[in-house]
Amino acid sequence: KTLERHKDFSPLTDKQLEVLEDIKTQTNAAIPPLQRLEYAIHPFVTFVVLPIFALANAGVALDMDLNQLFSTNIVLGVGFGLLFGKVIGVVGATLLSIKLKITLPPQGMTYKNIIGIGFLAAIGFTMSLFVTSLAFEHPEYVAQAKIGIFAASILGAVIGYLILSRSSSSATLPPKFRHESSPGTPKKFSLFAPKR
Repeated sequence: KTLERHKDFSPLTDKQLEVLEDIKTQTNAAIPPLQRLEYAIHPFVTFVVLPIFALANAGVALDMDLNQLFSTNIVLGVGFGLLFGKVIGVVGATLLSIKLKITLPPQGMTYKNIIGIGFLAAIGFTMSLFVTSLAFEHPEYVAQAKIGIFAASILGAVIGYLILSRSSSSATLPPKFRHESSPGTPKKFSLFAPKR
């Protein structure tokens, strides 16, 4: 993208803009070809290759009959348990630890940020699949649980992304959940709150 003047900042002269454009061009030219290739294929690997690998590695059969898939409540139970359980756990533990002054929220943290992080925490396969292998022995139940895990992970990723991308700094935590640092001292994320 070309550099343009922004109304919120002091305007730059044409010569300054040309210098910045030249710096950007030279910086891009210094990037190795392998790194450019890695950056170019990153979206394809993230959104195509990894999901296919996850499905293949988990052994989920995609030709499952829908009647068989929802013959029990395992899909809904596992899916909603993973999705909303992570949100409740992350948000609840965070607010409780802040309320008890065990930890301090980072500067600029909002309710939306915490909820969005909770939804992102629902993305997970390893432990969920491990618990599934311990909880169920019937192949049909295992397959249903795996479908629920993948559905919850996808929903958690999408919802978390939407929440965090639209979060506003105006929705800050209320004062009782914020640590007021002394003037000039930045807020830090710490395991133990300083004594007053």
